[in-house]
Amino acid sequence: MSAIKNDTPATLFDSFKETDDFIETGFGVFDSSGNLISFNDTFAILLNKNSDEIKETNILSIFNINDKNFSSLVRNHAVSRNILIDDRHLHVSICKVFCKDAEDRFFALINDKTAERVMIDSLNINLEQIKLLIDKFNLGFVILDEYHNIVEANNTFCHNLGYSQSEAIKLNAKDFIVDFEKRHEIQNPLENQTFFFGDDNMHIKKNGKHIPIKGYGSLTRINNQRVALCFYENISEQVESYKRLETSEMMLKNFISNSTDVIMVVNKDLEISYLSPNTSKVFGYSDNIPRSEIQEKYLPIGNHDFKKFIKANLNTRESSIEYEYTIRSKSGKFKYFSIRTSTIKLNEKLVICYIRDVTKDKKYIEELKILSYTDQLTKLHNRQFMEEQLIELRKIENYPISIISADLDGLKEVNDSLGHQAGDELLRRFANILIESHENYDEIFRIGGDEFLILATKTNEATAAKIIKKIDSKISKHNSLPSSLLKISASVGFSTSDKSNTNLSTMLALADREMYKIKNEKKLLNRNGE
Repeated sequence: MSAIKNDTPATLFDSFKETDDFIETGFGVFDSSGNLISFNDTFAILLNKNSDEIKETNILSIFNINDKNFSSLVRNHAVSRNILIDDRHLHVSICKVFCKDAEDRFFALINDKTAERVMIDSLNINLEQIKLLIDKFNLGFVILDEYHNIVEANNTFCHNLGYSQSEAIKLNAKDFIVDFEKRHEIQNPLENQTFFFGDDNMHIKKNGKHIPIKGYGSLTRINNQRVALCFYENISEQVESYKRLETSEMMLKNFISNSTDVIMVVNKDLEISYLSPNTSKVFGYSDNIPRSEIQEKYLPIGNHDFKKFIKANLNTRESSIEYEYTIRSKSGKFKYFSIRTSTIKLNEKLVICYIRDVTKDKKYIEELKILSYTDQLTKLHNRQFMEEQLIELRKIENYPISIISADLDGLKEVNDSLGHQAGDELLRRFANILIESHENYDEIFRIGGDEFLILATKTNEATAAKIIKKIDSKISKHNSLPSSLLKISASVGFSTSDKSNTNLSTMLALADREMYKIKNEKKLLNRNGE
């Protein structure tokens, strides 16, 4: 107890100090103006105030009492109310006390009713749930006498069977239980026996439609008569759901079995918890091989990069990029597979992997790539591929590099005089001469109408000169053949660099300049000859 003023009659509180009943009760004494003059520790604790804070308060501020309510307290001598402090429900009782040798006092008792309030709220919630359950009660209930006649029936039973209550109590069990004669536990019940029945035992509605049910019956005595208390639950929706589920499962199994994707489920320990049964079809093996061998030969489960890929999927909500791997088929050819994923959370986090054979796609993409890099007339690489190669060739191991620039002479005249078919044939024959003159096919390009290029890696100036000499020799040999109606003439120039920091575009310009110099000299000779 904390004393604020010493003039408070001690006898007023002595009995409270001695009484254990008030140990959880806070009490305080206020003067006639409502100022706090004395209180116990529990009083301060329940109000969540320390001694200094509570000295500055009065009855109006502590209990949120306005002047009107205080006047009522003075007039009626007592007031009771509930207050909420820091999520705790407190009950306050205040009464006016008349003292013999002092001014009137107000005495306040505080109790924490939070636990009671929570219990009441919980009880109210439970009561609402119980009411809701009763309102939606879906159990059919009947009482059968010893002759199996209905004595009582509830509304749900009548509704499920399509009878009115007056019609229901005229029924016998054999009227609404399928194969009643075969139900020995119902026909010949023993004392105190409880029997169960499921969806093999069905109601019959008025129109003869069967309703699947499950339920139980209990035998007892009412008014010294033996009766059966039977509860029936209509499980039509459940049965239909099971049928739909079975159908869905069959469809899913059929889909997976005939799918072109293998479905694999991997857990956080990188263990395969599910593998679809179509692996032999997708991976192309026919023998019944053990699962361990399937994992080793056809799945990347042991691959370090794949483990990182799965862990990345486990640690994010978004699917990672696709994972690709290859296997070698029985024929020795490589097959390409792509893995897409989705992550789900059941009892644990799982990664669903969809494994697809993308070999045909890879080949198709590769063919498209080849087409995009190939000159369709001569089958040499085109300018696009040449420009990409200029970037790749900057590596030091490719040096020395020689760029050989070649240009057919007189292609326009052949096109104009003999037609474009003849011109095309001339281009193809010159392309073959270049292929025969340089051993690396991937370094030969047709970069324009009559323009050709050789990017000869690890080729010094002397070797480049030999390649050009070989080209000239092949051209002369072609032109000397009696069958060669189309004569070939070409101007060829080159440039060489031993240093990897050389600008290849500059080298290309030098090779072109050399080629055009030779071309112009030929034109000059032809004019002089004429």
